[in-house]
Amino acid sequence: MAQELCTINPLINCYTGREFVQVKQWYFSTLPRHLANIERLLSADFFGGTAPSHADFNVYHHLSNARLVEPQCVPDRLAQWMESMEALPALRAYLEERPDLVGIGEDPGLVDKAGRFLAQRHPEGQCRLQDGHFIFEE
Repeated sequence: MAQELCTINPLINCYTGREFVQVKQWYFSTLPRHLANIERLLSADFFGGTAPSHADFNVYHHLSNARLVEPQCVPDRLAQWMESMEALPALRAYLEERPDLVGIGEDPGLVDKAGRFLAQRHPEGQCRLQDGHFIFEE
């Protein structure tokens, strides 16, 4: 169901310059058709019925990322469903703690709650997120 939406991940995290513009144009030109198909599958509160399933979190992830580029790209019914997802306590806590994605299309990276910037091109070593802050390990 969400496979058609997954190009949003490299679009916001990897592509820059001309490639970003080209992929963005293609992605958002095909998105309405995919969203119409997804909307048809939402026959209850969640895709699997009365409780969220993996499908809900997968679709939410892609639509949340798409809104970073085009905030009004999600139709009203799916936007209301996203609000229901965001009201789930565990998802709400995650959204409050996660880093912000910045520099989409130019120099994508993450900014943690302390304001530190992290991109795929740096730093050396490993990094993990703890309480909204990056912890760098070498």
